[in-house]
Amino acid sequence: MSIFKGYDIRGVYKETITEDIASGIGSAYATLLRKRKPLSNRLFIARDNRSSSPSLQAAVLDSLLQAGFDVVDLGIVSTSLVQFAINRQKVAGACIITASHNPAQYNGLKLYRGSLPLMSFEMAKLEKIYLSKKFYKSQRSGNSLNQQIDSEYADDVKKRVKLHRKLKVVIDSGNGTCGPVAHQLLKSMGCIVVSLFEDMGSAFLNHAADPHNPANMKWLQEEVVRQNANLGIAFDGDGDRAGFVDEKGNIIREDDVCVLFLKHELQKRKGAIIYDLRLSDSIPEQTKLMKGKAIISKAGRIAIRDNLIKNKALFGGEVSGHYFFSDHFGMDDGIYAGAKMAEIVSQMKIPLSEAVKQIPHYPATPELRLHCENEKKAKVVESIKNSLKKKYKKQVLTIDGVLLKLDDSWGLVRVSNTEPAITLRFEGKTKRSLKEIHAIFSKLLKIEGILLPPLKS
Repeated sequence: MSIFKGYDIRGVYKETITEDIASGIGSAYATLLRKRKPLSNRLFIARDNRSSSPSLQAAVLDSLLQAGFDVVDLGIVSTSLVQFAINRQKVAGACIITASHNPAQYNGLKLYRGSLPLMSFEMAKLEKIYLSKKFYKSQRSGNSLNQQIDSEYADDVKKRVKLHRKLKVVIDSGNGTCGPVAHQLLKSMGCIVVSLFEDMGSAFLNHAADPHNPANMKWLQEEVVRQNANLGIAFDGDGDRAGFVDEKGNIIREDDVCVLFLKHELQKRKGAIIYDLRLSDSIPEQTKLMKGKAIISKAGRIAIRDNLIKNKALFGGEVSGHYFFSDHFGMDDGIYAGAKMAEIVSQMKIPLSEAVKQIPHYPATPELRLHCENEKKAKVVESIKNSLKKKYKKQVLTIDGVLLKLDDSWGLVRVSNTEPAITLRFEGKTKRSLKEIHAIFSKLLKIEGILLPPLKS
């Protein structure tokens, strides 16, 4: 399977991604940028704290310098800080050596053109250039510079986010890149901070830095209760996602996090909210109650951000914990989301767990992944789409996979962009309606030779 994914590059170090491969990708990236005639000759480069990142960064840096770009090294920082830097300073783009939340043996690249990540069609062009080996050659070699961005980032966040009372907050950065910056920021905002697995000396030493997986949240849950804290915040490996725990140690579902955020934003000013089609119906319902406009989006951080910009929306939410705020350059930043949640909790007159209870909760499955061979998965989804459209017609939405929207339930099946799998999620206003929508998809999947696991009671 190609290391060129829909929105970034991922592979196993020394197997599918090496220094030579990284060098070639750097040359292809520089060529892509040169073809677009960038308004600046400067690029940012940064890396996460994996042991393979320094040598991969050096290989990419050399390629960019040979293409004539002046490259500013931001050091070991989260994706959030790189995004902040490219929104504050005029540059041609940025390259981050990271595989996000993937295990330590993985690595990869996140690439930006201007202030925006490369879109899927640009990633396809990048792969084509890489395979062709027809790279841009410059008559001059670029200059390599260094810059620290941490303090400027923290100062900017503190201008936008204010606490209304002191809180005790536990953070878990999973030995990723967020710990020191998030710790210092929240402390300077007025929080008492307890930090778990902050040491960046060994990436993901204690657990995977992926807050979307409940198994990675147990340490945070236990520590929040032990510390009698108001809030727990977990970050993913490169810091563009966050997960949250209430004062009782309960994981807050991404659906509920989105509701808390959208209500907070719509209280300040009216506007649009962008939501991932995999999220609960509670999001559009609560948006309507707050007199906002809910706009459904195809899945994925790039699609959510693109819709946020196009619709001048206030907030965007995604099912795996990417949260986007218009007052923070419209970018997905787990650290900023953590600071925002602290602000929200500091304004509450009730505990966070009580605020979450007030949000409507409908019976739903988590996002499900079923194995399906790469050459077969698109055909399976297409077949289900055709079957559903014959019977349900306008109740079928096809902006991303197939979404069947009934009066009291919905079901979704999509092709996974990252692995040989299809992904599904179901929700019903009642357990009965959830069971009915689940049965509709189960029957169609069985025809395709795929068994949908039964609902958990």
